[in-house]
Parts: sequence; C-alpha cells; structure tokens
Amino acid sequence: MAVKTSLAVALALTLAGCRLLGPPDQLDHDARQLMSYLRRDRLESARAMLRVKIPMDTLNKYLAMGRDFIRSFPADSFTLVGWNVMYMADTTGNLTYEARGGGRTALFSVAVVRNGGDPAITTFRWEPTSQPLAAANAFTLSGKSATHYLYLALAILAVLTCVTGAIFAGVQRLGILWILISLVGIGSFDINWTTGATRFNPASFHLLGAGFVRAGNVAPWVLMWSLPVGTILMLVVWWQRKRRRLTALATPVVNAPPLR
Repeated sequence: MAVKTSLAVALALTLAGCRLLGPPDQLDHDARQLMSYLRRDRLESARAMLRVKIPMDTLNKYLAMGRDFIRSFPADSFTLVGWNVMYMADTTGNLTYEARGGGRTALFSVAVVRNGGDPAITTFRWEPTSQPLAAANAFTLSGKSATHYLYLALAILAVLTCVTGAIFAGVQRLGILWILISLVGIGSFDINWTTGATRFNPASFHLLGAGFVRAGNVAPWVLMWSLPVGTILMLVVWWQRKRRRLTALATPVVNAPPLR
C-alpha cells in the first residue's frame, strides 16, 4: 500500500471518466467510508477494510499519518474528480478525490475491490497540491513553454489550411467529395496543456485538422493538430487537371487538307 505523496496530478486526472457517467455508488461509498474511519480515529475499522501485505507496525504508522493529514479537510469538501472501473471476476475501482480546506488542497486516491462480499481497499494514497485542479488545468497562455506555443500555432495553421482548402475546392468546382476531403487532417500530434507531455498517433484523423479535448471538468486539456493531407491531395488533383487542360489548349489542331 502506497501512502506517501506519490500521486501525481496528471495521473489522477487520467482516471477521469465521462461526465455523464460515474463509478458504482457502492465503490464511492466504500472509499468514503475508509476516509471517514480515519477522520474519526477508528483505525481498527479502517485497518479491517485494507487488503495489503505490510508489517502491522508499519500499517498502523501509515494509518496514523493518514488520519492526521485527512483531518485538516472538512468532511464535506471531498469531491470525486476521477475514476476508472474495471469489470472482470472482481469489480475494481480506482477513485480520485479532491479536498479543500483552510486554504489547502489535496488529492486522495483509493482503490476498491468488490467480489460480492465486503469491500477490500488495496490502495490508499494522498498528495497535497498547490492549487485546485480546476486552476492547475485551466487553459491559459501564461507561463507555457515554446513547445506549447508551437503546437497552438500549428493547430491554428492546420485549421486555416483545411478551411482554405475546402473553400478553394468549392471555388474550383472540384465537387462535394473533394471539399469534404480537404477538411480532413491525418495523424495526431497531441500535447497535454498542463504537463507539456507530447505524443504522436499516426492512426488518427481530425476534421478541420485540429481539436482539443479533456477527460472531465477538471482534467487537463489536450490540444491536437494533424497534417492537412486532404487539402494536399486536393491541390495535387487540381494541379493535374489544370495541367491536362493547359496541355490540351497548347496542342495545335491539325486541319485536314481540302478535297479537290
């Protein structure tokens, strides 16, 4: 069982689920029950919920540390901000809570396993944070790296290229199909706006060549842009057609000799 401050903000937010869904109420109840036991100094009850393999003295020490830390936050300040539930032989839920109190904020992570009987807590971790997640993961331009600005500029450029290409295809009367193709970007260059982590996914595409998404209300924004391959193909087809027309116009017409 890991208890010390090892829960990173980015990791916690990757557990965020769909806004319209949530973990089973029972898992949320189990996680909150453990934290309630700690708050009320019922360490034996909290220990009974745990399924960990560490010496008893060490476990008691960690539970006491958790009790002292969690008591600084009001009981009604815990908000579920992330979750990941796996349904197999057991139902396993990794739940992340944000707590606020006395000008402080912290993240708590609880892993709950259920298999028809009593719940088993396999992980309990906490980490103090410098600011609420909503502020930490806000989309802002201040204090960002050159890579952030580069990705933002390329995302804007990708959108402008795709839209301009679609307009050009319409003006040149290439057909609806090429207008739609011009709007598609291939590949995905992503940047996590909070952490600055980047990745590339070649098996992806974006309408308008760029986009942004977040996993939940307080999750980090992810900015994405792609290569305007659709517009490039459209321009290749347009140039080939234009060259054929120019070649046809430049070819002299040989008139047959008059009959006598």
